[in-house]
Amino acid sequence: FTIGSLDGDPIALADYEGEVIIMNFWATWCPPCRAEMPGINRFYEAYKDDGLVVLAINEEESAEMVRPFIQSNEFSFPVLLDIEGRVAQQYSTRSFPTTFIIDREGVIQHVQTGEISEDELARIVLPLLN
Repeated sequence: FTIGSLDGDPIALADYEGEVIIMNFWATWCPPCRAEMPGINRFYEAYKDDGLVVLAINEEESAEMVRPFIQSNEFSFPVLLDIEGRVAQQYSTRSFPTTFIIDREGVIQHVQTGEISEDELARIVLPLLN
């Protein structure tokens, strides 16, 4: 898929070939999404130099709604805008948050519906970074 980012640039999943990807579907109105994002950001900051990418895919909200939330929390991971819900539909997400962990070969290794903790991220992602 290729969709626009909060920065206005198009981003394709293929841009991150060879990286370990945490692909997180979320919305600003979703309390568990808001609760897990600081931990995802800390995990991203700790391991981004080891080949970890976070793609936070916001569902069906405008940049004007999303930008203040991201800026006020100082999140540094890329934020993508799935305005029409096309990517969420492609991945059959049914609720938020939903997180996909994708290995360096592009294979989905884990899918989690509901909040994901830093401990869970460490358990699932760290082996894939080695």
